[in-house]
Amino acid sequence: MFYNYFTTNFKNFKAGSVMRYDNLRAFEKHLKGAAPSHFSPLYAVIGKESYQCQKAISLLEKALCADDFALTSWDGAEVREEELMADLSARSFFSDKRLILIKQSEKLKKSTQMALEALIKKGSLPCYLIFQAATLARPTLFYKLLEKEGVILEFADLKPWEKERQLIEWAGRQAAKQCKVISYAICQRFVKGVGLDQQLIANELNKLFSFTLDKKEITWQEVENICTMNHTDSIWGLNEAIFTKNRYTAFKLIGALLQEGHPFLPLIRQLRSQFSTSLQLWTMLAEGKEEAAITEVFPYMKGHLLEKNFIQVKNYGKESLLKGLLAIDQTELTLKNSQIKESLLAEQLILQLTT
Repeated sequence: MFYNYFTTNFKNFKAGSVMRYDNLRAFEKHLKGAAPSHFSPLYAVIGKESYQCQKAISLLEKALCADDFALTSWDGAEVREEELMADLSARSFFSDKRLILIKQSEKLKKSTQMALEALIKKGSLPCYLIFQAATLARPTLFYKLLEKEGVILEFADLKPWEKERQLIEWAGRQAAKQCKVISYAICQRFVKGVGLDQQLIANELNKLFSFTLDKKEITWQEVENICTMNHTDSIWGLNEAIFTKNRYTAFKLIGALLQEGHPFLPLIRQLRSQFSTSLQLWTMLAEGKEEAAITEVFPYMKGHLLEKNFIQVKNYGKESLLKGLLAIDQTELTLKNSQIKESLLAEQLILQLTT
């Protein structure tokens, strides 16, 4: 029965045509169109945002009617080849539809990857196989095989300002789904206050919706009272101190933020977002873009605020912005892979950014 189900249904999937998507809505539409008997035996979900990847995998589980007995999850960084291959060929007594999910597929050992490639080429997978990876290089044989034989959902690697705009629009859509209205300006302040982590934004939105059940339109006062914001005023002050190279004030502000319990990692990402925005602004100004073109990309940046940002990025300079982004990335890498105190890393970063 198990074998007949898969051989019958997998024959209905036409491999060989490129099936690649770059957003959840298009991917969900594909799954609905493939149901119930035209699913691929092979899927790959590629992206650096854990929230989006988990959402995609949840959609796959739901579409493929997976239950608790059907899904087996492996970590590509730790999996042993012989155990994985044995699981791929195993049969389930509890479900006809088995799913095997391999997380961090980019960390698979070369020998394990080659064994999987050989199995995929045979075209006789006895289960649904899902690869999840932060990134996979397109020129590799492994990627090309996934593209040829399966379906790929690969989220675009957005610039920080593009991601911010996408999250603002997404927050507005989530409110609409709850039959609520949040203005674009409030969504913008909300995203800036929470940060660019979509999971954190989703958590805060759920909290906001729960406490405003009887409200149709949500005000900024309600957002401020209910949601956990990232000390927005202090962060803006820190940004200004860095861009004016006021080292003493920057040291004081970042120390206060850490003492108040502000997590260092989101703070680093806030700084990266600001530096990326400033670099984009510097580029647009260098190209002679008019104010209207700039405010189209950054709706909040107009009038006095635009003039202030223009002066800051001009004085700070393109070279300092590029070096600053490198310093921020290096600090995040060190934070994740060492035991150095956050306060020391923060001071070192401020020293680099204000030199």
